[in-house]
Amino acid sequence: MPSRMMAFFVALIVLIGAAAHAQGPSGPSRGFGVSPPSIEVRVSAGAIATAEFTLWNSSDLRSEVYTIDVLDLSQLSTGTIRGVERGQGTRSCAEWLEVPSEVEIPPGGAKVVRLSLRCPPQTKGSYFAMLEVSVKRAESPAQMHVSVRPALSVTIEARVPGSATTHLEPMALQYHPTPEPALILTTKNTGVWRKPVEGDVLIYSGSSAFPMRVGLPYQASGKPYSLYPGMAIDQAIPLPKALRPGTHRVSVRLALTDAAQARKDFELEVAGGTAMSLAREGAKAETDVSLEVDPEVAELDLPPGGSRIVPVKVTNEGGPIHPGDLLVSAVTPGHAMRCRSQTACPCCILGKALAPMLDASGVILVLLMTP
Repeated sequence: MPSRMMAFFVALIVLIGAAAHAQGPSGPSRGFGVSPPSIEVRVSAGAIATAEFTLWNSSDLRSEVYTIDVLDLSQLSTGTIRGVERGQGTRSCAEWLEVPSEVEIPPGGAKVVRLSLRCPPQTKGSYFAMLEVSVKRAESPAQMHVSVRPALSVTIEARVPGSATTHLEPMALQYHPTPEPALILTTKNTGVWRKPVEGDVLIYSGSSAFPMRVGLPYQASGKPYSLYPGMAIDQAIPLPKALRPGTHRVSVRLALTDAAQARKDFELEVAGGTAMSLAREGAKAETDVSLEVDPEVAELDLPPGGSRIVPVKVTNEGGPIHPGDLLVSAVTPGHAMRCRSQTACPCCILGKALAPMLDASGVILVLLMTP
């Protein structure tokens, strides 16, 4: 068949299909939906958890068969998440999931789809997968289909409690003077939990002790961007005015928890004009306390020589605790206990008790210390 004639038939099929899909309010309704679009499953290591979502057929015409594919989850540098083939995502729980591969729903009907998640032992932190739901179409070798296959997705997050660090790291910083002055910040999640990216940037110009402060951008919904473990995103941070040529010190501060932040300094040389400037890491790059409690156990990271006062769960396994007592890890996970002396526990001191604990267990303020 001549190529022009083939192109005519392809265009005709597309137009006919589009016209059938775009009928007005008086015509038949066709479509499908899922709810909720994301599911969080809390499961212990080595245990099985269940969850469910609802799939409905809003078509007035016929029953539909829907296929459900289990994919890995990935995140683009823009912050958008998408499903990818298994083996291409990080911290995947796709292999843990058992879900029906096909579901048939009558016109105007709905069905609850149940899934189970079998968590392997020796795991902790967040793991992710994505379910892709689409309409199953009968394939016929005698027909040529020219159409877009609509699909909806359900994001699965498995949260396994345990002692695990949360950390966001500023990786790179660029200055773009045009079309509007902005900093481009690259941030990577090097921890094991999905975290919102919140914080600010302080820009010190010349010898001025008063910085220009700008906050990290939010989504159109008013919520911060979420960054998945092992992923990195680029964020454009608009500046109220262009930076003058010269050397600028830029301090990036990212919130990890209510009481902790990651901080990294950059040195930025601005040449002037429309040239883009790439910042280099400054002499000061540090991480304050990294704290995550989910839901029982916390791991605390301090820079060498650092200290911080935080509430800590303690037990009387080593005897009653008095202010000034040195504390070490207890047999009970996520708790600390009294140590008899520093010579008895030379390498595992967590900190110093600032309050008494005479009961079997409880929470007291502790001065955490590192050598």
